[in-house]
Amino acid sequence: MLGITEIKSGKKILLGDEPYVVLEYQHSKIGRAGAVLRTKLRNLVTGATLEHTFQGADKVEEVEIAKSRAQYLYQEGENFVFMDNASYEQFELNTGALGPASEYLVEGTEVTVLNGRNVH
Repeated sequence: MLGITEIKSGKKILLGDEPYVVLEYQHSKIGRAGAVLRTKLRNLVTGATLEHTFQGADKVEEVEIAKSRAQYLYQEGENFVFMDNASYEQFELNTGALGPASEYLVEGTEVTVLNGRNVH
């Protein structure tokens, strides 16, 4: 878990079950109100940016994100089957995980896959 003094630009954090990267941060102390950290974050799944303010006692989980290349093979019901280009292992993602992008997949298309895990 990271405290507000450990959140810096480039850190990848988990906020509301979504992975974000910290783009900018500004630490400030406001008298009796305590310390706050104003941040600008980019969602690693959707690409959307948002501004979020952390209070002095707030903690967030740090995540480790790895990118890999995969090839879309075929659709099986609500699941889409991919093959990792490095290990040749196959895995499935459902329509919910892919969102609107699932409508544009063509067999044989190479995609970038984000794999994340919590850092303890």
